[in-house]
Amino acid sequence: MTQQSATAADNCCLKVDVRQASRQLTLSYTFTNGDGGRNAYVFNGLYKKININRVFQTDSDLVYVTLEADVVVVSKKLFPVPRDVRVEAPVVPCTSRVPPGEALGETLTMHLPLRCFTPYLSDRPRATDVHYLAFELGYFLAHPDGERLARTVKTRQGSAPLFVPFPEGSQSLLRVELKLATPVAVHPQD
Repeated sequence: MTQQSATAADNCCLKVDVRQASRQLTLSYTFTNGDGGRNAYVFNGLYKKININRVFQTDSDLVYVTLEADVVVVSKKLFPVPRDVRVEAPVVPCTSRVPPGEALGETLTMHLPLRCFTPYLSDRPRATDVHYLAFELGYFLAHPDGERLARTVKTRQGSAPLFVPFPEGSQSLLRVELKLATPVAVHPQD
C-alpha cells in the first residue's frame, strides 16, 4: 500500500510518500524551503549517543514514535522534555541547512510493528493497530548569518550544525497525516 500527502507553512513545503509492506514501512519525505531570504534548519539528525571521539551517532532511519489517540506520530524534531522528567539538558538533534529555494529529502525504513520511542523514554512492546499515521518534521528559519550561532559537530554522515541550547518554542512543525493502519508496539499502560 502506498500513500502520498503534503502540507505547507512559512513558505516551506513537506511532501511525504509512504509505502507499507508486511514487516516494513518506508517513508520518503521532501522538505522545500520556499522562503525568499532565510535558511531553514531541519532537525533531522537524530541520535542515541555520542561516541568517545565526540562523533554523534546519527542514524537517518532513527525517528521518534509516539501515540496520540488513534494516530501514531513518527517524527524528526526537537522533542519536548515531558513535565514529569528531569534532565541535565534537553536532547537537541543535529540539523541540516536548507537554503532558500532548495530542498532536502530522505527515505526512512522502519520495521513493523513500530515501537514507541522518544529521547526520554522507551516503551516495552504490546501490539496494537492505529488507523492513522502522521509524520512531523521540525525546523526553524534563520537569516543567513544565523549559522554563526551553530556549533559544527561530527556525525556518522559528516559535519552538521548543532544549535545548543535551542528553545523548543522556536521550532516550527510541519505535519502530514495519512489514513494508514499501522501496527505499533506500545507500553501496556497506553
